[in-house]
Amino acid sequence: MIVKKGILRACIDAWGPVAQVDMAIEEMAELTKALIKMRRTRGGTRVQRREDVREEIADVLMTVQQMRYLYGAKEVDAYIEMKTKRLIKRLAESENGN
Repeated sequence: MIVKKGILRACIDAWGPVAQVDMAIEEMAELTKALIKMRRTRGGTRVQRREDVREEIADVLMTVQQMRYLYGAKEVDAYIEMKTKRLIKRLAESENGN
């Protein structure tokens, strides 16, 4: 799901771009921590760890959308397109044994 542009702008207006960049950094760190805990967990708590990872992914995606808006959606999309083409090329090379 994509957060609507108006909501992204409202968050940046309400708390400021510096605070929202800090929030994005914090959310990415929390996702990193949740993923590490997930890899170390076995047994019954694994279900909860998966739920923690899902929640942190949602937080990261929401703040990344704010960063995309803040730093230029069109420019970010151009990089995504370029990197996707490069990835497709690498996948094709990998399938061909290169």
